[in-house]
Amino acid sequence: MHICCDYTIPLFELSTISEMPMNKASRFSGCIYSGRLLYNSRQTLFLYGTYKEDGTPNFGLFCWFSYIWDSELGVMACIGGEKLTKDRIHATGVFSANLVTEAILPLADYFGNTDGHTAEKMDIKVQTRKGAVLDVPILEASPLAFELEVFQSVPLHDGEVYLCKIRNVLVDEKLADDGKTIEERLQAIAPVRTTCRTYFSWAGQSMGKWGEPGQTVKHPWRRGEHYENGHFSAIQYVVYITLVTSLLCILIQMPALLRGGNS
Repeated sequence: MHICCDYTIPLFELSTISEMPMNKASRFSGCIYSGRLLYNSRQTLFLYGTYKEDGTPNFGLFCWFSYIWDSELGVMACIGGEKLTKDRIHATGVFSANLVTEAILPLADYFGNTDGHTAEKMDIKVQTRKGAVLDVPILEASPLAFELEVFQSVPLHDGEVYLCKIRNVLVDEKLADDGKTIEERLQAIAPVRTTCRTYFSWAGQSMGKWGEPGQTVKHPWRRGEHYENGHFSAIQYVVYITLVTSLLCILIQMPALLRGGNS
């Protein structure tokens, strides 16, 4: 359950889930090269949510995200290359940024590795709702979501930086529990971080390479299946049990059939 809050209220230090910006980024996100040394700069992940022209929600996975100050706290986000998310931000001027946690990493990885122009991308079971202030999709499973409005953009050679006003913040109730320490609240939601094309848990363990966790959500040979916390849906279980039962019946009857064929 999310609650609305004034973004100026320090429920917890946003800097604790933000990472130091890269001063020289290689093609591996978060890997900084300085001479022969490789520095680890793990970055927090967010799912940017926009609505397509037909009203369908779309989510893309990004990590070039940090904060700015201009009389009030704001957000800066960078998107490289050509993506549907960028097209929709240009068209609407608004988007949501939903924090990625360990619990939703497979879903986030799926969104991040599936082209937004693919018609079947959102053909999965995922709960979303409209933002409380802006017309942006909010991912229900994320414990922290920003509703952002772009006030200035900086086009680059192969990317674009968006400077955004924070119009609203939606947080899970457990993040607003003043009876717990900041450490306890962060441990409860367990944000995922990334560097060198690898995902890491809040405790620092590897959770797989980019493109791996999302394989549990949807595969080409299982087109049309739904994602439910990484498990088969009830319909899929019924189909599976039916097939197994049919196979067992055939195996049980096989000896009798063979004897009948030899008589």
